[in-house]
Amino acid sequence: MLLEQYFNKFNQYTTRLAVEYSERNESMKGYHIPTNLFLRPSYWFFKKYLFGRGYRDGLRGFFISYSSALTIFISYLKLWQNQSKTEHIESTKIR
Repeated sequence: MLLEQYFNKFNQYTTRLAVEYSERNESMKGYHIPTNLFLRPSYWFFKKYLFGRGYRDGLRGFFISYSSALTIFISYLKLWQNQSKTEHIESTKIR
């Protein structure tokens, strides 16, 4: 039950972040794709693990750092998915 709760919370949080990114008009086009999907999650991992000294906590610190990076990655994937759906709907309306 504990893992199920974790993944439910993770899904809710990443969806909320994707909505916030959308409200801030963040884009998932062109150079924003690699930036948001690779550089930002990497930054968060190193920020937590190295600069936040997560390595001192061993596997626990690694997991926290990795899950922070994964949260950012999944949030931007959801944003990209929502923007793609919106573009598809708008393109079918024009025809």
